[in-house]
Amino acid sequence: MDCIMCVAEKPSIADAIAKALAKSDVSTRRGTPRTHEFRGRFGGKAVEFRVTSVLGHCFALDFAPAYRDWDGCDPAELWEAPVVSVPTNGAVLRNLRETAAGCDALVLFLDCDREGEAIAFQVLDVCRPALRPGAIVKRAKFSAVTPDDIDKAMRTLGEPDERLAEAVLARQELDLRVGVAFTRFTTRHFQGKYEGLDARTLSYGPCQTPTLGFIVRREDEIATFEPEPYWVLRARAKLGEGWEDFGWARGRCFDRGLADALAAAAGDASSGIVASSITKDASRAPPPPFNTVDLLKTASKALRLSPAMTMKHAEHLYLDGYLSYPRTETNKFPDSMDIPKALREQTGDERWGAYVSDLLA
Repeated sequence: MDCIMCVAEKPSIADAIAKALAKSDVSTRRGTPRTHEFRGRFGGKAVEFRVTSVLGHCFALDFAPAYRDWDGCDPAELWEAPVVSVPTNGAVLRNLRETAAGCDALVLFLDCDREGEAIAFQVLDVCRPALRPGAIVKRAKFSAVTPDDIDKAMRTLGEPDERLAEAVLARQELDLRVGVAFTRFTTRHFQGKYEGLDARTLSYGPCQTPTLGFIVRREDEIATFEPEPYWVLRARAKLGEGWEDFGWARGRCFDRGLADALAAAAGDASSGIVASSITKDASRAPPPPFNTVDLLKTASKALRLSPAMTMKHAEHLYLDGYLSYPRTETNKFPDSMDIPKALREQTGDERWGAYVSDLLA
């Protein structure tokens, strides 16, 4: 009987994959991380499955040992210094090798983004020597971890995309070179120059430092802001059986004398003339699905949730089948996402069930 190995990016997704694919009792081997073994069907025949996971990236980039000491080289040398891959967790790599031993196929169930593609090739590099000669390697593409999505992913397996993995490696190398070089340079440059500045390590990062710049600029704008007084003109008039509020067409008035004069002139009037009116139908499109950035912004503004807490809840909802993959740059649901089914499961909730029922009507 052929043996199929499936590798997910985290243990919780491996659990969901095993639950969806198992056609028999599941035997779980405890380890770092755990591995599920069971029988099922693949390619139209009965097979044995081994489903395990990694814990994020299997390897990280670092400089060769000769360049890791701050005093060992000038920061400028780091632009050309050799970089090497360093294992992030030896137990995870051992588990991959042991699980891959004798398998006839490797199915890469890593997250469907650039980082996931990079991790897929790391997993492949670790597992390939332990696989049987001629073993096939396939990439599973999925946007949710419902049984239907996992089943479809197994029926539509593709090939891993090395170009996406190379893009991640390029970004990692740039982050390493830029971050370490400028961190060492700025730390040495500012040490002892400013009283009260803790310059033991002044960290620089291609993302964190520009972000800090935005924060500082906004803080400066708030600190130097000088409020300017203004006045708003409001009028209330009776139209038919009801009252309506009106405002000055120009909005705010920054001239107190003009505001008083306009208010006095309007206050003396006992009636007015409707010069023109426009009536039209308006339609509003439903809000599009969130991408990751919009999700974080809305959760922060509406729910006061931190980015870490938002992604934690989104991850749980994703694993329960209520959300598509939460780390995404698109605002379109995948074709496999059964939106009506996800909504129907919410109709019984006493808080928003009636609203969901209206949506489905």
